[in-house]
Amino acid sequence: EGEQKKQLPTAVESGTSCSKSSVEDGIASGSAMAEATETSAKYQKLAAEYSKLRAQASVLKKAVLEEQNKSSSLRESLRAKESTLRKTEQEVDSLGFRNKQLERTVAKLQEDLELEFKRASSKGGAKSKSSAASAGTDPAGVDAQLLTEELQKKILENAQLVTQLEDRGAEVSQCQMRLDGLNRELQHQAALEQKLRKEMEALALRNTELEAKISEAASTIGSEDGLSVTADMENHYSNHFSSNSSQAGAVGGSSNNHNNNNNNNNNTSSGTNNNHNCDDRIVFLEKELSHWRAQYELLKVESASHREGGGGGVAAAVSSGVVRGEEGSQETERNSEDNQTQSEFASREEKLTERFTKSIGDLFHDKCRAESKLASHLLESQRLQSHLDIMKNRLKECEDAKRDEEHRYRIIEDELARTRLNYEEQISVLTEQVISLSDQLANCK
Repeated sequence: EGEQKKQLPTAVESGTSCSKSSVEDGIASGSAMAEATETSAKYQKLAAEYSKLRAQASVLKKAVLEEQNKSSSLRESLRAKESTLRKTEQEVDSLGFRNKQLERTVAKLQEDLELEFKRASSKGGAKSKSSAASAGTDPAGVDAQLLTEELQKKILENAQLVTQLEDRGAEVSQCQMRLDGLNRELQHQAALEQKLRKEMEALALRNTELEAKISEAASTIGSEDGLSVTADMENHYSNHFSSNSSQAGAVGGSSNNHNNNNNNNNNTSSGTNNNHNCDDRIVFLEKELSHWRAQYELLKVESASHREGGGGGVAAAVSSGVVRGEEGSQETERNSEDNQTQSEFASREEKLTERFTKSIGDLFHDKCRAESKLASHLLESQRLQSHLDIMKNRLKECEDAKRDEEHRYRIIEDELARTRLNYEEQISVLTEQVISLSDQLANCK
């Protein structure tokens, strides 16, 4: 019994230690859950702050754009005010200069008037001393009348100058308005020049496409001579496009002159018409190519026929030149035969031309249909390629998301395995303690 009493407190102490360890484990798990909740709360706070900052950034962007627009408008108004200030300063300077000139002329007129009065007074005194009887008419009064007339003339001239000054001011204002209009026209022409340069680049690209199509048409014919004909046609149309580009460059260079504005607009319309009529040029090119090909085939046939009957004809021509006077009747017969052969040859040529033109026209229509089908297939392939690229990007994003989910799943599995092992160890310890306690109780009984 004493031994059993000693064993009972040891069992109680071991049970209390196990309960303490389980409580500590529960507290640790609770602290981990609290930390997880705190991290989620922090994450939510950060997400809310990020959304707020993003909204503020959008608002700030709008405000910055508005301020930029305001600053640009203020700059434009400042430039306009500066231009008006310069105009008014120039007008003030010109008016001051004119005022000084008028003051000088008035001072000079006053000096001349005083001199005339002095001269008249001196002449009047001398004449009064020489003869009082001959002074029936007062010369001083006559001089005064002359001076008043001159003064009136000068006043009229001054008034005319003032009116001329006002007219010149009106002309200056008109010229300034015209200058502003020309500046606006210059800006318009600069924009037009940029547009023309873009159209030139587009026409150059279209020219390269046309050359490629010409080479394809020549390859369908399949002849070296046909390639030479296409080379000539390419040179012709390359010169045509170079002339159009030089005209467009001349339009960009002459945009500063107001008198050449109509020519610039005509060149612009011609450039746009050339851009819209490129397909018509392709058709014309290929038709002309087929025409020259048919002409070449006809020339080949004609040269072959001349080679067959050419030797005898040359010898007959030489002999007829030697004995022309003696064999006139034979020459007329030969001429009639030549006319018959030429008519037969012409009919044969017409048949050949009809045949070749028909065959080339059929080939041309087949080629046009094939090109349209090729263009539609190219557009379809481009669209499918774009869809394929989009689907590849989506697939890549899905794969990245899948990798992230797999990584998170592995982490969760590891945590679950750890917690399972911990709980199994705790359960095994508790079972051992329960078994030991049951044994102790059995022994006590």
